Amino acid sequence: MWSSRSLPVVLMLAAVIAAVGLSACSGTAWCPIGARVPVLLLASLPVLFVGISAHGRIGWTLAAWGLVFLTQIAAMLATADGALAGDRERVAATVLADTGVDGKGGPHLYALAGPDGRRLDGTLRTEVPHRPGDRVEVLVDRSGWYHPTTPDAASEAVSVGVGAAPIGCAALALALVAVRPQRREGSARARWLGPPPTDAELARRLVVEFRRARPDAPGPQDPDEYLAALDPVADRDAFDALVAWIHTSGPVATGGWTEDRARLRAVTDGIPALFRWRAARF
Repeated sequence: MWSSRSLPVVLMLAAVIAAVGLSACSGTAWCPIGARVPVLLLASLPVLFVGISAHGRIGWTLAAWGLVFLTQIAAMLATADGALAGDRERVAATVLADTGVDGKGGPHLYALAGPDGRRLDGTLRTEVPHRPGDRVEVLVDRSGWYHPTTPDAASEAVSVGVGAAPIGCAALALALVAVRPQRREGSARARWLGPPPTDAELARRLVVEFRRARPDAPGPQDPDEYLAALDPVADRDAFDALVAWIHTSGPVATGGWTEDRARLRAVTDGIPALFRWRAARF
């Protein structure tokens, strides 16, 4: 079973793989050419949803989504045109008609006929303008899985697919960073600084600063003995002297910023700890 901390990572891996895989499938003939961009957008939405809902890291998620979308485009192009590269059947096709434009101002779409005069499966997508009756050399897939394409487009698609590999790796890395488990609060402190001090330790530090500032105050000089004497019934004067110093003074300044800050921290942390310690003891 996946733990709640690792579940976002698993979901993000699945979202990225599904987005790229579905985009690659959209390059085949089963997906209409005009529907490829909407398919890519819909396939990328789970990446945004998982990234933002996991820990709310919007910046990392948007950066990962952008790279994932670029990888999707490359996967779609590599499948649409690059899959026909190599030892595929080349035919001298005839342009039958201009069937439209792929997007606003995009490449034209052409219906083709083979050398035998029968219409070829799929549609040629190219930026080179043609007229009905023009001859064009294309790569075809007789199984009908891919649209026909030109040899130049197939070579370019292979280069795009190879060049997109580093982008895909970066997209996956950013996506995993966006959903990485959050550190447990206090784990770093426990690892490097040890467990937090107890109330008794904090109270002792407070007494050390008090004795440094008021060596002539009533009560024992040793901090441990002074703490033991803070029972109001046993030594009221010692307790009153400490409380008066807390209200009217503070630690002795040394001139060093780091040490002065540490002494002030000992006082501010020690005051509530002292009263908690006394309440638990007396």
